[in-house]
Amino acid sequence: MNVPPRWVRLPLSLVLLAALAVAATTLPLLVVVAAVIGICFLLKSKMEASFTTKQSSYKAYEMSRLAGLDIEKQVASQREHVTRWQSQLAQETASQLRIAFRGTFRTMQRAFLELETRMPQLQLQELKIDPSSTQSSLLNIQVNYTAWEN
Repeated sequence: MNVPPRWVRLPLSLVLLAALAVAATTLPLLVVVAAVIGICFLLKSKMEASFTTKQSSYKAYEMSRLAGLDIEKQVASQREHVTRWQSQLAQETASQLRIAFRGTFRTMQRAFLELETRMPQLQLQELKIDPSSTQSSLLNIQVNYTAWEN
């Protein structure tokens, strides 16, 4: 006849008591291990987030640095043109031209069209439009131009 092993024959209360005794000694160890694993996981996720942030900041810095180098290269290649432009600008002279007239809005448009068509070297500096105090349909117009001459 087969005899079951001895532990099978122990009463259930003794088996439960033994399991509780083993759990009581290993439970604090399990809690400590779980806490250590949790802390490690938290530190790892913070380090990954920090690394990702630093990596994106570095990429942005590197792109800005390369863009700055490109701009410096363009400025260096344009230096000869700038000196030529400055010498040409020094040769040119400019005079101020002030015009004042009274008319309707349509008259003003036609006058500006005619003036700027005949004198394309004019650069508008100031334009003042006020209603006429004597007639409501007329406007007082004052214009300041800079006339560039070679």
